Amino acid sequence: LRGTNLGGWLLDELWQGFFKGGEAQWDILTTLESRFGKQEAERLIKIREDNYITEYDLDYLQSLGFTCVRVPFWYRNFQTDDCGTWKRKANGEIDFSRLDWIVEECGKRGMYVILDMHGAVGSQSDAPHSGRAFQGAQLMEDSERGEEYRRLTDELWTAIASRFEGNPAVAMYDLLNEPMCDVQSTEIDRRIKNESIYERLYDTVRAV
Repeated sequence: LRGTNLGGWLLDELWQGFFKGGEAQWDILTTLESRFGKQEAERLIKIREDNYITEYDLDYLQSLGFTCVRVPFWYRNFQTDDCGTWKRKANGEIDFSRLDWIVEECGKRGMYVILDMHGAVGSQSDAPHSGRAFQGAQLMEDSERGEEYRRLTDELWTAIASRFEGNPAVAMYDLLNEPMCDVQSTEIDRRIKNESIYERLYDTVRAV
């Protein structure tokens, strides 16, 4: 595989420069909502996503000899809150249209896709590229809240893995991006004690 990232498409990172005045995608979302309301914020984000990565870009990557792309995303691409409320199409299906599109278009070009959970609900790291900066990696907490976030992450991966089960264009899943990023050594020790989350997510995906 000769691959590259489609970084900044479904989850902005501060160093990529789309948005100034915030730390993470959460800041983009909440700022747009506060200025224009939720419906208009969603419309503006959709316009950006429609144009950030297009068929032209995939043709160009193919022409360079790339055979694989990694697609970073976060839970709010598919859910409207931190409680697992799905974004749905008019027919009631979960709206996976972005992932559907990239997998289909890459498949047409003989390219594989790695689906990468860059930002889980509750955050798996303290870094801005988890979608929400300095939230305290609540996904890892030994608490009722932490367990609820892990359950919601299970549900999200179950839905994604079910959606793309058997799809020959999907090479693999990146279950949690950089879970130890930007933390103190004592925090790393705490997270190592919660390493079973990886076995849990592995079993979640394999179950479907």
